[in-house]
Amino acid sequence: MSPERAVEIIENLVDGIHPLTGEILPESNICEETGIVDALNCAIQVLNERIVAERAIEEYRRQQLNAVAKKPEQGRKEKPDNAGKPWLLEDDKKLLKEYKSGVSVTELTEQFKRTKGSIRGRLVWLGVAEHWLRVPEVYDGIDPIDNDELRERLLHGETIPELAQRYGRTEKAIRARLFYMGFGGQGPTLVKRGDNKN
Repeated sequence: MSPERAVEIIENLVDGIHPLTGEILPESNICEETGIVDALNCAIQVLNERIVAERAIEEYRRQQLNAVAKKPEQGRKEKPDNAGKPWLLEDDKKLLKEYKSGVSVTELTEQFKRTKGSIRGRLVWLGVAEHWLRVPEVYDGIDPIDNDELRERLLHGETIPELAQRYGRTEKAIRARLFYMGFGGQGPTLVKRGDNKN
């Protein structure tokens, strides 16, 4: 039974009306006694307070749900046109050329219609830096590592320390480059020259 219906029944009893039939109760009924009337009025007050509290809670919940539903729309940024699309070989060449010619990462986001994270990530993939956080806003003059060349040298037995020395990078940078090329978290486990078995 709802609190509202309970209040309605009790109010009828206090008024001397049978709550189910609507008939007037005799004057000598139990509900007319002083202690009973006080108890019934107290019950009405408590139930009314409960009704008010439940309505306030329901309204608060409704407001919270509306706020949550509206929040993403208000805070959502429009994605660039090419966000999530694969990079093409021509894009890679153009990105590297533009970046090396001094175009900033911010300008590249507008030119390629991608996010800064996407531009930086692609520049890492192209060998400009070992991590996207280390890609400078503007090219700093360090030549990127050519992935095909690195792969060939790796497959022909050069070790990570040798590759690091050849490219003027740290071993960590070489391992990071290999990770982005798909060789796994720590780079490949390499056998030293002369230890290859055919």
